[in-house]
Amino acid sequence: DWTYQNIADMRAQMKPLGLSIDWSREFATCDPEYYGQQQALFLDMLDKGLVYRKNAVVNWDPVDMTVLANEQVENGRGWRSGAVVEQRENIVGQRVPDFGFGIVLLGSLFEHLGGFASAVRGSGSGRCPLPFQFVALYGLF
Repeated sequence: DWTYQNIADMRAQMKPLGLSIDWSREFATCDPEYYGQQQALFLDMLDKGLVYRKNAVVNWDPVDMTVLANEQVENGRGWRSGAVVEQRENIVGQRVPDFGFGIVLLGSLFEHLGGFASAVRGSGSGRCPLPFQFVALYGLF
């Protein structure tokens, strides 16, 4: 509820600014509908060997009970709770192996979209073929 209230407050502050934002396309990454799809995509990629799990050391905030990025730790304390951050080991994290995806995808982008400027403008089809290239190259679905 706290997160959704903050989103609503920010939206209320931004709408009067008259920015060109299509609010109908807004989504919250904390919404189960969103992260459920992301988790399903990750599991599909895991099944195909495109990602793997690995133990890692993380910054753990014992009050918020969450993992913090290095930038969220200030003087050894969690930026929001102020609790002393613990270094926890053997928490499973997800990793993407270096299979050269970036080179292949970037090459596909310029080959199939005709360069950056035309990619930004769009081809008039309303679709971007880059996700299709990723799916086609690696057979995700």
